[in-house]
Amino acid sequence: MRLFRHHCLGVRRAASRGQSLVEFALVLIPLMMIFTSILQFAVLFSAQVGITNGVREAVREASAIPVANSVDAATASSRIYTILTDSSAGLLKRNGSSYSTGALVTSGSPRTQVCYYS
Repeated sequence: MRLFRHHCLGVRRAASRGQSLVEFALVLIPLMMIFTSILQFAVLFSAQVGITNGVREAVREASAIPVANSVDAATASSRIYTILTDSSAGLLKRNGSSYSTGALVTSGSPRTQVCYYS
C-alpha cells in the first residue's frame, strides 16, 4: 500500500511540473506583448521630443531675424526651412532620433512646409 502511494505522488509531481510549464507559456505571451509595446512607446516618445526640440530651436532662430516686408519674410522662411530640414546637419536630423530626410517631400504637390502661427 505504501509503495502505491509513493508512485501516485511521483505522478502528481510530474503533472504539476507540466502544468506550470503550460501556465508559464500562457503568461509569457501577454508579458512579451506588454514589454514590446512599452519599447515602441519609448521610441515614439523619443521621436516626438526630438522633433519638438528641433522645431523649438528653429523658432528661436527665426525670432531673431528682422522682417520688414513680405520679401524679407519669404527669405527668412526659406532660410529657416533649410536650417530645419537640411539632410546633413539640419535641426530635425540632429534632434530627431528616427527622422529621415528621405521622407520629406521637397518637390511636387503636396510639399512639406513649415507651419506658421499668426
